Amino acid sequence: IRNLISNAIKFTPSGGKITVKNYFEGDEIIICVNDTGIGMSAEIIENLFTINKKSNRLGTEGEASTGLGLILCKDFIEKLDGRIWVESEINIGSSFRFSLPRLFSDKDTDNLSKIAYKNEIINSNLMDYKLKILIVEDDDISDRVITNTLSLFNFELLHVKSGLDGIEICKNNPDIDLILMDIMLPGMDGYITTQKIREFNKDVIIIAQTVLSQIGDRDKAYEAGCNEHVAKPIDKNKLLELIKKYFLK
Repeated sequence: IRNLISNAIKFTPSGGKITVKNYFEGDEIIICVNDTGIGMSAEIIENLFTINKKSNRLGTEGEASTGLGLILCKDFIEKLDGRIWVESEINIGSSFRFSLPRLFSDKDTDNLSKIAYKNEIINSNLMDYKLKILIVEDDDISDRVITNTLSLFNFELLHVKSGLDGIEICKNNPDIDLILMDIMLPGMDGYITTQKIREFNKDVIIIAQTVLSQIGDRDKAYEAGCNEHVAKPIDKNKLLELIKKYFLK
Protein backbone atom coordinates (compact mmCIF):
# COMPACT_ATOMS: atom_id res chain seq x y z
CA ILE A 1 0.00 0.00 0.00
CA ARG A 2 2.82 2.37 0.89
CA ASN A 3 4.57 1.75 -2.42
CA LEU A 4 1.40 2.19 -4.45
CA ILE A 5 0.55 5.46 -2.69
CA SER A 6 4.12 6.68 -3.19
CA ASN A 7 3.85 5.95 -6.91
CA ALA A 8 0.47 7.66 -7.13
CA ILE A 9 1.93 10.80 -5.55
CA LYS A 10 4.95 10.64 -7.85
CA PHE A 11 2.86 10.52 -11.04
CA THR A 12 0.03 12.87 -10.03
CA PRO A 13 0.52 16.60 -10.65
CA SER A 14 0.09 19.09 -7.82
CA GLY A 15 -3.61 19.62 -7.11
CA GLY A 16 -4.57 16.09 -8.16
CA LYS A 17 -6.43 13.54 -6.08
CA ILE A 18 -5.46 10.16 -4.65
CA THR A 19 -7.95 7.82 -2.99
CA VAL A 20 -7.54 4.48 -1.22
CA LYS A 21 -10.46 2.14 -0.74
CA ASN A 22 -11.28 -1.53 -0.30
CA TYR A 23 -14.19 -3.86 -0.96
CA PHE A 24 -15.03 -7.55 -0.74
CA GLU A 25 -15.45 -9.61 -3.89
CA GLY A 26 -16.26 -13.27 -3.34
CA ASP A 27 -13.54 -14.83 -1.22
CA GLU A 28 -11.16 -11.88 -1.72
CA ILE A 29 -10.66 -8.40 -0.37
CA ILE A 30 -9.64 -5.87 -3.02
CA ILE A 31 -7.52 -2.83 -2.12
CA CYS A 32 -7.50 0.05 -4.62
CA VAL A 33 -5.16 3.03 -4.94
CA ASN A 34 -6.62 5.47 -7.47
CA ASP A 35 -5.09 8.70 -8.77
CA THR A 36 -5.90 11.47 -11.21
CA GLY A 37 -2.35 11.47 -12.55
CA ILE A 38 -0.69 11.32 -15.93
CA GLY A 39 -1.74 7.74 -16.59
CA MET A 40 0.02 5.08 -18.69
CA SER A 41 -0.05 3.70 -22.19
CA ALA A 42 -0.88 0.06 -22.91
CA GLU A 43 2.81 -0.59 -23.63
CA ILE A 44 3.93 0.74 -20.24
CA ILE A 45 1.24 -1.30 -18.47
CA GLU A 46 2.34 -4.46 -20.27
CA ASN A 47 5.91 -4.10 -18.95
CA LEU A 48 5.12 -2.88 -15.41
CA PHE A 49 5.48 -6.19 -13.61
CA THR A 50 8.20 -7.73 -15.77
CA ILE A 51 11.71 -7.56 -14.36
CA ASN A 52 13.49 -7.86 -17.72
CA LYS A 53 11.59 -4.92 -19.24
CA LYS A 54 12.33 -1.32 -18.25
CA SER A 55 9.27 0.62 -17.14
CA ASN A 56 11.04 3.41 -15.27
CA ARG A 57 10.15 7.04 -16.02
CA LEU A 58 10.39 10.39 -14.27
CA GLY A 59 7.63 11.60 -11.98
CA THR A 60 5.73 14.85 -12.48
CA GLU A 61 8.30 16.72 -10.39
CA GLY A 62 11.27 14.96 -11.96
CA GLU A 63 11.40 12.18 -9.35
CA ALA A 64 13.45 9.14 -10.32
CA SER A 65 11.79 5.74 -10.64
CA THR A 66 13.33 2.29 -11.15
CA GLY A 67 10.10 0.33 -11.55
CA LEU A 68 11.38 -2.29 -9.09
CA GLY A 69 8.86 -1.36 -6.40
CA LEU A 70 5.92 -2.74 -8.37
CA ILE A 71 7.81 -5.95 -9.12
CA LEU A 72 8.42 -6.43 -5.40
CA CYS A 73 4.76 -5.68 -4.68
CA LYS A 74 3.74 -8.37 -7.15
CA ASP A 75 6.12 -10.85 -5.54
CA PHE A 76 4.85 -10.14 -2.01
CA ILE A 77 1.19 -10.30 -3.01
CA GLU A 78 1.54 -13.55 -4.95
CA LYS A 79 3.30 -15.16 -1.99
CA LEU A 80 0.13 -14.32 -0.02
CA ASP A 81 -2.04 -15.98 -2.69
CA GLY A 82 -3.16 -12.64 -4.09
CA ARG A 83 -2.91 -10.85 -7.45
CA ILE A 84 -2.21 -7.30 -8.62
CA TRP A 85 -3.33 -5.41 -11.73
CA VAL A 86 -3.76 -1.89 -13.05
CA GLU A 87 -6.22 0.07 -15.16
CA SER A 88 -5.04 3.40 -16.60
CA GLU A 89 -5.74 6.10 -19.18
CA ILE A 90 -3.25 8.72 -20.30
CA ASN A 91 -3.94 12.12 -18.68
CA ILE A 92 -6.94 10.62 -16.82
CA GLY A 93 -5.26 8.59 -14.08
CA SER A 94 -4.47 5.09 -12.85
CA SER A 95 -6.12 2.56 -10.58
CA PHE A 96 -3.80 -0.01 -9.01
CA ARG A 97 -5.60 -2.90 -7.36
CA PHE A 98 -4.49 -5.98 -5.50
CA SER A 99 -6.37 -8.82 -3.86
CA LEU A 100 -5.81 -10.94 -0.78
CA PRO A 101 -7.81 -13.97 0.40
CA ARG A 102 -10.53 -13.22 2.96
CA LEU A 103 -9.91 -14.69 6.39
CA PHE A 104 -13.61 -14.77 7.24
CA SER A 105 -16.69 -15.24 5.11
CA ASP A 106 -20.03 -13.53 5.66
CA LYS A 107 -21.36 -16.48 7.63
CA ASP A 108 -18.61 -16.00 10.23
CA THR A 109 -19.51 -12.37 10.92
CA ASP A 110 -22.22 -13.07 13.50
CA ASN A 111 -19.99 -15.45 15.47
CA LEU A 112 -17.10 -12.96 15.45
CA SER A 113 -19.42 -10.21 16.69
CA LYS A 114 -20.65 -12.43 19.52
CA ILE A 115 -17.09 -13.26 20.57
CA ALA A 116 -16.08 -9.59 20.52
CA TYR A 117 -19.15 -8.63 22.53
CA LYS A 118 -18.48 -11.38 25.09
CA ASN A 119 -14.88 -10.22 25.55
CA GLU A 120 -16.04 -6.63 25.92
CA ILE A 121 -18.46 -7.62 28.70
CA ILE A 122 -15.84 -9.76 30.44
CA ASN A 123 -13.25 -7.00 30.46
CA SER A 124 -15.42 -3.94 30.93
CA ASN A 125 -15.77 -4.50 34.70
CA LEU A 126 -12.03 -3.90 35.04
CA MET A 127 -12.45 -0.33 33.82
CA ASP A 128 -13.60 0.74 37.28
CA TYR A 129 -10.43 -0.47 39.00
CA LYS A 130 -7.27 1.64 39.42
CA LEU A 131 -4.66 -0.97 40.15
CA LYS A 132 -0.94 -0.32 40.56
CA ILE A 133 0.90 -3.02 38.63
CA LEU A 134 4.63 -3.73 38.52
CA ILE A 135 6.02 -5.45 35.43
CA VAL A 136 9.36 -7.12 36.14
CA GLU A 137 10.56 -7.99 32.65
CA ASP A 138 13.93 -7.63 30.93
CA ASP A 139 12.67 -8.40 27.42
CA ASP A 140 11.39 -5.24 25.72
CA ILE A 141 9.01 -7.07 23.38
CA SER A 142 7.40 -9.06 26.20
CA ASP A 143 7.07 -5.87 28.24
CA ARG A 144 5.43 -4.13 25.29
CA VAL A 145 2.91 -6.96 24.77
CA ILE A 146 1.82 -6.80 28.41
CA THR A 147 1.76 -3.01 28.41
CA ASN A 148 -0.40 -2.89 25.29
CA THR A 149 -2.99 -5.06 27.03
CA LEU A 150 -2.98 -3.32 30.40
CA SER A 151 -2.84 0.23 29.05
CA LEU A 152 -6.45 -0.17 27.92
CA PHE A 153 -7.50 0.09 31.57
CA ASN A 154 -7.09 2.63 34.36
CA PHE A 155 -4.00 0.89 35.71
CA GLU A 156 -0.80 2.55 36.88
CA LEU A 157 2.07 0.61 35.36
CA LEU A 158 5.60 0.45 36.77
CA HIS A 159 8.48 -1.19 34.91
CA VAL A 160 11.81 -2.68 35.96
CA LYS A 161 14.24 -5.01 34.19
CA SER A 162 15.89 -6.86 37.08
CA GLY A 163 15.05 -8.64 40.30
CA LEU A 164 17.06 -6.22 42.44
CA ASP A 165 15.19 -3.25 40.98
CA GLY A 166 11.94 -5.12 41.50
CA ILE A 167 12.67 -5.57 45.21
CA GLU A 168 13.67 -1.93 45.60
CA ILE A 169 10.56 -0.55 43.90
CA CYS A 170 8.34 -2.83 45.97
CA LYS A 171 9.90 -1.49 49.17
CA ASN A 172 9.27 2.07 48.01
CA ASN A 173 5.74 1.31 46.81
CA PRO A 174 3.98 -0.87 49.38
CA ASP A 175 0.65 -0.10 47.65
CA ILE A 176 1.51 -2.17 44.56
CA ASP A 177 -1.45 -4.47 43.91
CA LEU A 178 -0.01 -6.87 41.36
CA ILE A 179 3.41 -8.00 40.14
CA LEU A 180 3.96 -9.71 36.81
CA MET A 181 7.21 -11.52 37.49
CA ASP A 182 9.38 -12.81 34.68
CA ILE A 183 11.34 -15.84 35.85
CA MET A 184 14.31 -15.71 33.48
CA LEU A 185 15.80 -12.44 34.73
CA PRO A 186 19.49 -11.48 34.55
CA GLY A 187 21.34 -12.09 37.79
CA MET A 188 18.68 -12.79 40.42
CA ASP A 189 15.92 -14.88 38.83
CA GLY A 190 12.20 -14.43 39.39
CA TYR A 191 11.95 -17.21 41.98
CA ILE A 192 14.50 -15.63 44.32
CA THR A 193 13.11 -12.15 43.66
CA THR A 194 9.65 -13.36 44.69
CA GLN A 195 11.05 -14.94 47.86
CA LYS A 196 12.77 -11.68 48.79
CA ILE A 197 9.59 -9.67 48.22
CA ARG A 198 7.58 -12.09 50.35
CA GLU A 199 9.89 -11.35 53.27
CA PHE A 200 8.31 -7.90 53.63
CA ASN A 201 5.09 -8.11 51.60
CA LYS A 202 2.82 -11.12 52.08
CA ASP A 203 -0.26 -9.65 50.41
CA VAL A 204 0.74 -8.44 46.95
CA ILE A 205 -0.47 -10.74 44.15
CA ILE A 206 2.43 -12.14 42.12
CA ILE A 207 1.93 -13.86 38.78
CA ALA A 208 4.98 -15.69 37.44
CA GLN A 209 5.49 -15.63 33.67
CA THR A 210 7.91 -17.86 31.84
CA VAL A 211 8.32 -20.12 28.87
CA LEU A 212 7.26 -23.60 29.98
CA SER A 213 10.54 -25.23 29.02
CA GLN A 214 11.07 -27.37 32.11
CA ILE A 215 8.83 -29.70 34.05
CA GLY A 216 8.13 -28.33 37.52
CA ASP A 217 8.24 -24.61 36.66
CA ARG A 218 4.72 -24.14 37.97
CA ASP A 219 5.52 -25.86 41.26
CA LYS A 220 8.69 -23.80 41.67
CA ALA A 221 6.69 -20.63 41.18
CA TYR A 222 4.17 -21.57 43.85
CA GLU A 223 6.91 -22.64 46.27
CA ALA A 224 8.65 -19.27 45.79
CA GLY A 225 5.47 -17.45 46.77
CA CYS A 226 3.74 -16.71 43.46
CA ASN A 227 -0.05 -16.82 43.37
CA GLU A 228 -0.30 -17.88 39.74
CA HIS A 229 1.84 -19.05 36.85
CA VAL A 230 1.26 -18.28 33.15
CA ALA A 231 3.13 -19.21 30.00
CA LYS A 232 4.83 -16.72 27.68
CA PRO A 233 3.81 -15.20 25.41
CA ILE A 234 1.00 -14.27 27.76
CA ASP A 235 -2.51 -14.79 26.47
CA LYS A 236 -4.36 -11.48 26.90
CA ASN A 237 -7.67 -13.03 27.95
CA LYS A 238 -5.95 -15.39 30.39
CA LEU A 239 -4.16 -12.48 32.04
CA LEU A 240 -7.33 -10.41 32.34
CA GLU A 241 -9.20 -13.39 33.79
CA LEU A 242 -6.53 -13.74 36.50
CA ILE A 243 -6.76 -10.04 37.33
CA LYS A 244 -10.51 -10.40 37.62
CA LYS A 245 -10.07 -13.43 39.87
CA TYR A 246 -8.10 -11.48 42.47
CA PHE A 247 -9.45 -7.96 42.20
CA LEU A 248 -13.10 -8.00 41.10
CA LYS A 249 -15.28 -8.09 44.18
